[in-house]
Parts: sequence; C-alpha cells; structure tokens
Amino acid sequence: MLQNFDINDTIVQRTPVQASLVDGAMLRGYQYHQIVDPKSRRKSLPQHTTPLLCLASELGNSREHHRFALALASQIAAVMKIYTLDLRGRGLSDAAGLELSDTATDADDLISFCDAHNLHHIDLVVTGFSVFVLLLAITKRPGLVRKLILNDAAPEFDAVGIARRTALMQRAGQPTSWEDAAEQLHSLKGEEFPYFSQPDWLDLAHQKWRDEAGKPALDTAKKLFRGSNLADYDNRQPSLWPEFALLNTRPVLLIRGEFSSLVTAEVSQKTAAQHTKLEIIVAKGQGHFPQLERGHLTDQILDFLQRE
Repeated sequence: MLQNFDINDTIVQRTPVQASLVDGAMLRGYQYHQIVDPKSRRKSLPQHTTPLLCLASELGNSREHHRFALALASQIAAVMKIYTLDLRGRGLSDAAGLELSDTATDADDLISFCDAHNLHHIDLVVTGFSVFVLLLAITKRPGLVRKLILNDAAPEFDAVGIARRTALMQRAGQPTSWEDAAEQLHSLKGEEFPYFSQPDWLDLAHQKWRDEAGKPALDTAKKLFRGSNLADYDNRQPSLWPEFALLNTRPVLLIRGEFSSLVTAEVSQKTAAQHTKLEIIVAKGQGHFPQLERGHLTDQILDFLQRE
C-alpha cells in the first residue's frame, strides 16, 4: 500500500514494488522517493538522481533500511529513487525454491530484480554478509555498480568475530513479547551498541521480527539456510577477494562500526589495501551493523554519492 511520510516538512512516498522470478517466486520490497513541489526552488539545486538499492543483511529484510531511506530521501538534494529489497525467503518475498537455493541463487535473484526495474549502473548499500550476494552478482553483471557503500561489510570477516557471533546465536531463542525481543537483542549485542536506549533496542527488534497478533514472529522462512544461521559457520569463512577486485575502478565507501567484531580495524585496512578508491568511515558508538540514519552518516553517504 502506498504511504506518505512527513519528514521535517518534506513528503517521502513509499510504494510497494515486486519482481517475478523465472521459477515463479515473487520478490518484494519498496521504492522511496521525495515528492517535490513543481514550484519549489529545489529544482535549481544540485541533485542526485542515480537510483540507490539497499540490500539488507543476509537474513534481514527491508525494514532494516526504512528509517535510513526516509532520512536520505528527505534530504534537499536527494530526488533519486531508493529501493529496499527482501530476498527470497525473507520478509515479504516468497519462499518458493529455498531447498535448492544458496547465495548464488540470491545473486541471480538480485539481478532479476534489477532487470525488472531497469536498475543498471546504480548505487548500492550492502549490509553485512549480503556483500557476498553482490560480489557474486557482479561477476555476471560487472556494470551493475556505479558506487558502493559497504555497511559493516567486506570481502571477508574477522574469524574470531564469526566464532563469537555463532556462539551468541546459539543462545538466542524465540522471544515471547516485544519487551523480551528487545531484551534479547540487548543481551546479545549490548557490547557493540553501548549507547543504545530501550527504545533503540525495541526498534531493532521490530526490524528483526515481524508483528503477528502483537507478538514478534520469525520473518525468515524456516527452511532458509545461509551462513548466518549455520551452527558451524565459524568453520566456514568465505572470502571473495577476486570478485571484489572487479570493483577497483568504482568508488567504495566502507562504513565500519566502531565496536564491530566482524569488520574490525584490521579487516577494514586489509580491504582498503586491496582497493584504489575505497574510503573508510567509522560509525562511532555502533557495532555490527550500524544504523545509517544515526549521527551524520546519512549526510556523509549523500556527500559520497554526489561527488564526481
């Protein structure tokens, strides 16, 4: 359903979008754009018009980028279309064919979504382990990326951080209330987000779980298996450096959470050493993965996207 949001006296419209895949599954997401008054002086200001696609974390959904999309779309210079996407088996998208799917399937699905919406040579925000989806996609579509923003993502992740994350995941259970969900996230991620308040944790809970009759419910298909929910993921540490090298001529912005255990300072420096056009921003007070609407991150992202 189409919705309008009033953000600091700027109207941002959110429209549902979808794409039908070859096997009949349907991918769904949203498109955000600013509604500009034709009489407004904004038309004479420098504007950014290249579409931006936001790819959520490996098991995440488009709610992860809702606040960021609103914050970015409401900027005076931002008149581009912003897309958020639920990959197969996540959020609003169908779960058909999951038994035979993997990260490579997700990459093909991403390409299909982009083709359906005429998204070519675009800007992308990629969060966490979904970086592997994008890096596999560009082996088939090298021209897909104009500029890339890595949200606590890299061609490989810290091995100790992965092991720690796996151990924490094994402690997690299905929350029975939204307060329980917020407390669970606080318990699991509190060290990486030491300044988050109770409302912040509740907001994160609503990103992770969907509301079902007033209670949190799993928003990924039960048969969805990816690295992020495999118990032995600490023994499988993928890296895609050759694929990342395909982006060497494209500007890349790496946003690393200050307290991230997955994209550490060492990982970010190794990534920078492998790329001639990579910039690093540290999201102060945040871990894996930073909320991009907080602090000055939205302004820094728009500045990066607008630069020649």
